[in-house]
Amino acid sequence: MNKKPRFILRDIRELNYTREFDAVIIMLNAFGLMSDDDNFTVLKGIARALKRGGKVLIDLRNPEMLKQGRIYKKVEICEGRKVYTKTRYILSEKRVLIFRHYYKGKERQEYCIAIRLYPKDELAELLRGVGLRAVAWYGDFEGNSYDPNTSPRLIVVAEKL
Repeated sequence: MNKKPRFILRDIRELNYTREFDAVIIMLNAFGLMSDDDNFTVLKGIARALKRGGKVLIDLRNPEMLKQGRIYKKVEICEGRKVYTKTRYILSEKRVLIFRHYYKGKERQEYCIAIRLYPKDELAELLRGVGLRAVAWYGDFEGNSYDPNTSPRLIVVAEKL
């Protein structure tokens, strides 16, 4: 297969394709940035857009690590700015809040991102509900198996039935 990938820039909640794609990739928690209803709408759209046997890869942070209190604080230098990052897990909402503070001289910017985190069982159930079946679970980008106690990521590959 020597097909070039087709990249589409659009609001993922408005996918209007039917059996056109071999694969869909959602990276870096993009799936969890929306409401639960929107996330379900996205999965339905992906299932409709995939060809039979097509695959979707969804990359999320491991919610079990965050539940265990393994929330981090980090300071780094990025593009000449000091970046302070702190995360906080809100158990009742299954969301992590990521606070980022950027400093460069007297300039200061602050951002807060809320990401819905899905435990493995809940994500598998959502996938089944739209006609997708989880075929592989990974815990990092090196392809190691998912371990809820040690994996930094929760990466699922699901196939359209």
